[in-house]
Amino acid sequence: MLRLNLSAGPRWIDLLPGIRFQVLPVTTTVMMTARSSPRMADMTVDTPQESVAMALAVAVAEQVVVDWTGIVDDASGMPVPVSPPAIAAVLESFPVFEALEAKVMIPAVTLESEGNGSGPSRTGTTAGAGNTALPVLTDAPSVPPG
Repeated sequence: MLRLNLSAGPRWIDLLPGIRFQVLPVTTTVMMTARSSPRMADMTVDTPQESVAMALAVAVAEQVVVDWTGIVDDASGMPVPVSPPAIAAVLESFPVFEALEAKVMIPAVTLESEGNGSGPSRTGTTAGAGNTALPVLTDAPSVPPG
């Protein structure tokens, strides 16, 4: 099922305790622009998946993060304004990266699965199936190959 949200405005999301991001929707245009961004230019088939995921997340975040709260400069304690270098630096924190991925990226690139009316059996997909194997007969005479 595809849940269509026609709102193009930004929304606030709570990433972690004390950290909120205001983000625009991740649209097809955003994803296509991110894929062709300079951050992705050096990616090859040999590039580790983790590096590709990080580069894509930063490229997307640079487009969709419009404001945040709870991000402060370590030395001064003053709020850090949103900027491409600040976004890249913030996403180097794995908990922030993981939360952004879970709350912004993944919902944007996956369709919600609400079932199709025929779920798996209670204890697994094959639990409801009967045994179709023939029993082994131990008392049967052996037949010479021929």
